[in-house]
Formats: sequence, C-alpha cells, structure tokens
Amino acid sequence: MRLDVEPNLQQELPHLARGRPLIVDYYAVPLRGIRVGDITAGFRSRLLEPCYVELEPINGVRVLAHRRLMELLTDGGATLRLAGVLSFRHVAVSLPHPERWIDFLEQCPARARRG
Repeated sequence: MRLDVEPNLQQELPHLARGRPLIVDYYAVPLRGIRVGDITAGFRSRLLEPCYVELEPINGVRVLAHRRLMELLTDGGATLRLAGVLSFRHVAVSLPHPERWIDFLEQCPARARRG
C-alpha cells in the first residue's frame, strides 16, 4: 500500500527524514466522557512497539503505519502533506472524509500520545 503525497512533500521527504522512517500513528484519550485524538506522522529512529505495518517507500523513505489505521488510510484516501510554517514544518495526514476519523475514535481503544 502506498499513501498519496503532495508533490512538495515528496521532494523534501528524504531531507526531512535524514535516514529515519516515517511513522504514521495515532493517539486517542478520554476527555470528559468523549474520546479525542489525532493522526500523527513523524520520523523516529526506532519503533517502540511491534504494531506497525510497512507501507510502500516514498522517494526512498521507509513508511510504516499503525496496524489499526490501515483500513482508515487505505479506504479513506489519506494524503501526506507539509503543515506548519518555516522552522515549525511537519508532516501531517489529511483525510478526504474526516467523519471516518470520528467513527474510528469511537471504536478504538484509548492510546496515549507517542513521541
């Protein structure tokens, strides 16, 4: 499986990665009776858990995603993009149907932010 990538990120990804894999993950925490969370994307030197699935590399950069996100990423047409400004740029994941993320949050177990 390969994630869609905006063209400007595709070119910059090897520079941003500096030899590290790109990890697509999520966090979900309870807050006053509801679950809040987000999909995250970042570079890590090592994986903390054996729960990641290897995706197709992008411009020579290894890409892994949490196994619980696979259906959401493949069925939802997820796109990797650059977000933030100047020195605060980071990789973000955009979903064309954000309501699918809400459905995911309601069904997934709580999971603390990694990083």
